[in-house]
Amino acid sequence: MSNSAAISQEKDQHPVMVQYRWYRQHQDELVKRYNGRILVIADQKIIGDYSSRDEAFRQAMKSYNPGTFMVRHCMPREEERIIHWNTRQITTF
Repeated sequence: MSNSAAISQEKDQHPVMVQYRWYRQHQDELVKRYNGRILVIADQKIIGDYSSRDEAFRQAMKSYNPGTFMVRHCMPREEERIIHWNTRQITTF
């Protein structure tokens, strides 16, 4: 396996990427239930829904380490814009 292939595989297995893929696979059903809410996703499930990103992050940090969960504004695909991911864990790929 080439170095770039190993790096790509490592990125795909990063916990945040796993949560992102799970969200995308379930986005339509999640929007029906949580549209407009801020979701905390960990272990491929919703662990909370909140009205603000700050509240979501604060609550997630009580049970999860940075870089192991994702905070995401739940919205239909057609309403999405460029989303910037923020994490407080330093990760090298």
